[in-house]
Amino acid sequence: MLCGNIQRQCLLPVALLAFGLTNLAGASIGDRLPEFRSCVADCKEANCGENGLSIPLQHRLLLWDCPSECDYTCQHVITTQRLARDPPYLEPVYQFHGKWPFYRFLGMQEPASVFFSLLNFLAHDWGMTKIREHIPASYPLRKYYLGFGYCGLASWIFSMIFHTRDFNTTEKLDYFAAGL
Repeated sequence: MLCGNIQRQCLLPVALLAFGLTNLAGASIGDRLPEFRSCVADCKEANCGENGLSIPLQHRLLLWDCPSECDYTCQHVITTQRLARDPPYLEPVYQFHGKWPFYRFLGMQEPASVFFSLLNFLAHDWGMTKIREHIPASYPLRKYYLGFGYCGLASWIFSMIFHTRDFNTTEKLDYFAAGL
């Protein structure tokens, strides 16, 4: 055994290993690109003043504002530039803020994920309907089956919200619900 029988002897090596690996878990590379930061700063300066950019209603309803529009636009500008470079970069597409630069649809950041989360929600709802129809109310485990079903429904609702618009709060709700 590497650490022997005493758990305290294992604590220091494990803590040092975990601390050493923290540098490997840095922010997304795209966030740190100088050209991305410059693009966002220039866009905000040019468009986010009093007579700034007009944001479509479907985006405003999902709380897109001028700075977030600049961030989104610059993600795609930088990615397009990196893809168009001759010779192309070895890894031309980077993540920004922990996410790939997908194109929005009706203001949704990840429409495919929203769609598949909806399908999972509907499958859970259908399953709960079958439980209500086929398992008698007197069955002692029925309430637990339905309780787990409600947890599943909540998880898929939070997933749809998170993939529609990523905020710190929606991310935490999604991850918390996924852990249920």
